[in-house]
Amino acid sequence: MKNRNCPNCAAPLEIGEYKCPYCGTLYLDLTMIDFDNKIPFFLTIKQNGMLITQKVRPETVDMTITSDSVYATERNGRLMSFNTSTNVETNIQFTAIPNEKNNHYVEIRKIEE
Repeated sequence: MKNRNCPNCAAPLEIGEYKCPYCGTLYLDLTMIDFDNKIPFFLTIKQNGMLITQKVRPETVDMTITSDSVYATERNGRLMSFNTSTNVETNIQFTAIPNEKNNHYVEIRKIEE
């Protein structure tokens, strides 16, 4: 795997880093998830002082891009447009599936301090 750069400040990131040591930007690389073939994997998230692990199947990735534009007419009658804002919304959906080992959907562990 080759080194990559921070998407915010372009500083080099070491392999395995998830946070830029220069600007503090968090970086999450989801390229290991196969949305095309929907291969299941274990997903662990941190929420409310707990680690929640479940086996999931990736279902969909949907990206919606919207922009607001302002239109103006110059004195010579030419119409101009200005893009005032652009929003990108990314929705990722996973479906929980039971773990074959214990037939449970979710494992919850308290984060030890």
